Amino acid sequence: MVNAPGPYRLPLVYGNAIKAGADNTSAYYNPSASGTNMFKRFRDYKDADITSPYIYTNNTPADGCLVWSDAFRLVENVALSADGQWLTFEVPQEKIQQGNAIVAVRDASGQIIWSWHIWVTNYRLGNNLVTLTDFSKSNQYTSMPWPLGYCTVANYPTHKIRVRWVQSETGLTYVHNLTINSGAAPSNHTLYQFGRKDPMLPITRKLRTNQTNSYDYIDKPAYTESGDPFAFTTDTGFATVGAAMQRPGVFFKQPATNTGWLQGYYYNIWDATRTSAGRATADVVKTVYDPSPAGYCLPPSDAYTNFVSDGYFYNPSTTPGVTVNGRYTSIPEGGGVWAFNTGVIGQILHVYCFGMRETSGAAMWTDRGFVQTAHSVNNYSRYALESAPTFVNTRSGHNNVQALAVYPVREK
Repeated sequence: MVNAPGPYRLPLVYGNAIKAGADNTSAYYNPSASGTNMFKRFRDYKDADITSPYIYTNNTPADGCLVWSDAFRLVENVALSADGQWLTFEVPQEKIQQGNAIVAVRDASGQIIWSWHIWVTNYRLGNNLVTLTDFSKSNQYTSMPWPLGYCTVANYPTHKIRVRWVQSETGLTYVHNLTINSGAAPSNHTLYQFGRKDPMLPITRKLRTNQTNSYDYIDKPAYTESGDPFAFTTDTGFATVGAAMQRPGVFFKQPATNTGWLQGYYYNIWDATRTSAGRATADVVKTVYDPSPAGYCLPPSDAYTNFVSDGYFYNPSTTPGVTVNGRYTSIPEGGGVWAFNTGVIGQILHVYCFGMRETSGAAMWTDRGFVQTAHSVNNYSRYALESAPTFVNTRSGHNNVQALAVYPVREK
């Protein structure tokens, strides 16, 4: 997370493999893991075992690069340090704005070894945290108030600019006055396929021509190092973990019915000691594939169950008598937001209903909010909070291919 302009550097470390200055082996090695559905050792971009917290121990980084940013020139001068142990980049003062970027380190062949999500935001980590309680009232989780990669509404007033063209051969000058009408860039946030550390490009909304409240849901623009926009990329799934690391800008589509994007399935991909599918209330053991910032992790499956009076499903037309601890409000820019009462005075979790990326990578159910958890329903789906204008499902099952929002909770 970045809150100010300037130069930055990232240590070449796998995720949270270093914690409090020491080797955090539990993030990438579980000696008690067995069978084909658990990682004993987590894997690198070559699908080889990670045996050290440092990327350069078993690999040779050659340079750094920008994969994409969703705001123009948000991040610049991405490079490998002279000692080969840091990735450096700059957030220019004259261009700083809310936005997201992926920066990466590559090997000599140009293959991405590891990548990082840069979230430029005015939110400061640790502020306005929200206490969640599960349905049993026995477990509490301290949640960030915003989803990862969240960018608020940006309002632009009407303004005028003057453009001057000068012909170099003759010196002739032409001046053109332009009026830029007021407008707003709608709020949005990054989305994540289950088990992947890298964000997928946010979905945004565009008002249809000659319409008042009718929108098309489109990819947020993305920019490369040169500043040229490129189309959001998809490919057919059954990728390995290593292949996904090499291609952080790719959404892997569902290859067949009742499958995920990943070759095989791993119950502990986001919870290192997890041994099976199913619901959980225990604290998550963060892995190197967790997209959350330092000190935070994915929530367990039942983190949101206290939002509904039966711990599960609210729909006044089908579950009479079941109540919800929250309120839905439509917002002018499209979609809506659920304000869930956590039970702690003054603490509200706002879940934005901006949709998901469905199994083809396209925007879907754009009036609903989807918040994922660390745990699997089965070998191709995971638990998530699903909230729509007329219902709330606190432990809905969704395919691992679909990209949903992440609200990290504080590690314990």
